[in-house]
Amino acid sequence: MAGEAVAFPAMPADGEMLNRIFLALAVPALLALLLPSPAIAADDGASIFAQACALCHTPTRRSLDKKRLTRHEWEAATERMIGYGAQVPKAKLPELLNYLVRSHGPASGPPAKK
Repeated sequence: MAGEAVAFPAMPADGEMLNRIFLALAVPALLALLLPSPAIAADDGASIFAQACALCHTPTRRSLDKKRLTRHEWEAATERMIGYGAQVPKAKLPELLNYLVRSHGPASGPPAKK
C-alpha cells in the first residue's frame, strides 16, 4: 500500500470541460424558467384580469371593489363581458374566475367603502 501511486481520472480536454460547466449551469437555469413557480401561479388570475378586464375595470371606473359575487355569478358576469368583447382565452377562464372569487367573492371580506 505504501508507495503505491494513486490514480486520478484523466482531466477532460478544455472544450469538454467547458461543455460540462455550461451544462451544469444552464440546465438548472432552464428548469427554473420553464417550470411554473408557486408565486407566478398565484398571480396568474390577477395577470389575466389586468390583460382582459382592466381596460374597462379600474379602481376609479367601473370598479369591482364593492362587488362580492359567487363563482356562479362571476361565471355569468365574465360570459357577459366576453360577449361585449373582453378577450379571455377559454383555457384561462378558470384561473380568472378563481382570482375573482378570491379577491371579490363572498369570503373575500366586506366591500370597500367609498
